[in-house]
Amino acid sequence: MTKPLLSIAIPTYKRAALLDLCLGQICKQLEQPGLVELIVSDNASPDDTPAIVKKYQDAGHKITYTRNEENVGADRNILQAFKMATGKYVVVFSDDDVLIEGAIDGILKLLSSGNYGIVHLNSFGFSGNYQPSAKATSVTAFVYKNKKRFIRKTNYLLTFISGTIINKELIGLPDYEWSLDTNLVQMSWHYKALLDASENAYVDTKLVAVKEENTGGYNIFKVFGTHIVKVHRHFIDAGYDASYFRIVENQMLIAFYPLWITRLRQNQGAFTTDEGYTHLLPLYRGNLYFWLCTVPAFKLPIAVSRIGVFFCRAWKKLLIVSSDAIGKVTGDIKLQK
Repeated sequence: MTKPLLSIAIPTYKRAALLDLCLGQICKQLEQPGLVELIVSDNASPDDTPAIVKKYQDAGHKITYTRNEENVGADRNILQAFKMATGKYVVVFSDDDVLIEGAIDGILKLLSSGNYGIVHLNSFGFSGNYQPSAKATSVTAFVYKNKKRFIRKTNYLLTFISGTIINKELIGLPDYEWSLDTNLVQMSWHYKALLDASENAYVDTKLVAVKEENTGGYNIFKVFGTHIVKVHRHFIDAGYDASYFRIVENQMLIAFYPLWITRLRQNQGAFTTDEGYTHLLPLYRGNLYFWLCTVPAFKLPIAVSRIGVFFCRAWKKLLIVSSDAIGKVTGDIKLQK
């Protein structure tokens, strides 16, 4: 049998209603049998998850379904879903995200046009109940041969699991044991696919709808502070250029941390910034961006902090636009439709 071009592997736990929406949006787009493999890895959900999967199987959709006897943790369930995938390309897709109508057709056309390490999917947020009004009638993507420019474009969104299609045929099953229990096991293959490829693609069209304010319950500063630096040091120790990872960390300091710190201060009232500051200080005390952008979000009055976030995010966008402009001039970026 010919292997699928794309595997959509969905790790799930106790989100039957959201999984129903996720599968419903995917299944109605599967018009080319054999090109897309659909997988669900159930982490011993104590709800109606098995019945939701069976509903789509009974409707004629081929879904490879496995159910763990006990909850093995998020990272191990994500890893299991990735291991099950047999396609050339794999996206481990979160059960609470949605592929908009027309997305799969556009993705398949793009994947057929080259041999990419990573294809990053642009996204947008939704709150409340998803309204399936968005539709992709065409898909526009930029293909980067220059890895640093691609990383500037995607930066910390490289951690976004639903928005990252990787070339499993290129990397096989990478070393992952070191990344378990970091909540970032996906980075063991995301970075390897990106850095081992000759070109990567960024889909500018917004194809993924993301359920807002629906986190996994982890400590954001531990995962995206201590653990992301651990991930970066692993790849640097393996011989990859440290400047790649410095781009991600700098952009997190400029835009990601200030935004989340400000949101937490606004939404949690008595929220103490001491824990976040304690995680980040030993990691970044020697980085100028930490003092210019992140520390003010911790220390300044909330109204001033919001203004600072606005300017820091504008600065980040300027860095990306400047990098793209150089790429267009030098021919490092080309347009795919």
